[in-house]
Amino acid sequence: MAFSPTDIEKIITALTVAAGFSLLIERAIEWLKHIIDGSNINQIRYQQLTSKINNPKAEKTINKYHNLLQKLEQKTQEIPPLVNTQQQKYQSPVIPLADEENWDESQFEKYSSIALSPLAPPLKADLLNAQLNLFYILSAVGLAIAATSFMKLHLLSMLLGKSDLSVQAQLLDEVISGIVIAGGAQPLHVLITFLTTKKMHLEEISAQQKQTGKVISEAREVKSKSDTPVNTNPFAIIYQGGVNPDALELTHLRQQPVDMIIYHHTAMHSGLAFEGIIGEFIDSKKWLTAYHAIIMPDGVIHPFCRWDRAGNHCIGFNQQSLAIALHGNFHSITDDDFSNHDGRYGNKKPTSAQIQSAACLIELWIQLYAIPVNFNQNILPHCDVLAGKTVCPGNQFPHEILQQAILRQHQQSLSLRNIDNLRQQFQLKPYVMA
Repeated sequence: MAFSPTDIEKIITALTVAAGFSLLIERAIEWLKHIIDGSNINQIRYQQLTSKINNPKAEKTINKYHNLLQKLEQKTQEIPPLVNTQQQKYQSPVIPLADEENWDESQFEKYSSIALSPLAPPLKADLLNAQLNLFYILSAVGLAIAATSFMKLHLLSMLLGKSDLSVQAQLLDEVISGIVIAGGAQPLHVLITFLTTKKMHLEEISAQQKQTGKVISEAREVKSKSDTPVNTNPFAIIYQGGVNPDALELTHLRQQPVDMIIYHHTAMHSGLAFEGIIGEFIDSKKWLTAYHAIIMPDGVIHPFCRWDRAGNHCIGFNQQSLAIALHGNFHSITDDDFSNHDGRYGNKKPTSAQIQSAACLIELWIQLYAIPVNFNQNILPHCDVLAGKTVCPGNQFPHEILQQAILRQHQQSLSLRNIDNLRQQFQLKPYVMA
């Protein structure tokens, strides 16, 4: 089961309370040990020892051991002659090497047996200590279960994410929670540390998702503001900095003037909404930006990257170029991966509305950044800029139709009487000029 940061926070709070109870119980058991060890144990041991001494059977045993001690003293008097005999034995001359064949190999590495002392049976005092240790453990468990029952602290149900337990299940949960608490505070602290780390990780993911949601929300706002069909006037295109322009305030700065326009296809399903395209780049790929604008199949223009910043679309040419992407997959060679020969990615070719809007936006960039209308050097498809490294915008892309549309749009713009004024007004907008 997946937990939210709020759920984990509740579990951490419950575990913290449980750890507090565990510490209190540990102190109570230690206090109980001091009391018992300081009074009862010494008295009981004294009674046991005195009862043994006054017992007739004990007196008989003592007399038996007294007789054994007397016999042992007599034996000790015979030890010195034996020691002297052993000394004489070891002082005998060493057998020369020439007589090695006379050695008695049967006596080689043979030793006298070693006497073993039988283990003494456990004392009643040791048995009493074991009984007391069991008493301490059961006391801790009992106190812990009482605490969990009083506080209705159900750790197991919280960890399983279940709140609709039966009465029997709740009682079992209280017993298990009590056993966990009686086990000591250290395991609980380890679990709290683990959950705290997990919570921080989830909060980080949540923050990223909120940022993505903010970006998508801004993308929707841009979409709602540019939902009207684009006319043939490039200066009427709505532009407010694209998606999340503040994210590029201190990065992607241009190091050289713009002198190229590179056109692409998104290589995605043409039915995917603009929000999905944004999510693919920002959320999935973790990019800050990509193309400077995306043209949807209905002809709607969606600015993406700030125009005064370098995009992320063509390695080695991002600094000096602007990127426009027509949404869809226009590649149909069957041997290539992600081919759209069977229409699995929607439209196989750009729509006429996409071509018209692309030509209108390209003309606006031509006017704003003084880009020459040259289809061999300045206005190129991605596959021509990186020859042999990409098929973008696909083998079904109508390059000549787009070029003709750009030329018509350029001629119409030049016919405008106030084109210089329109250009200057647009250049004064935020996020346009570097």
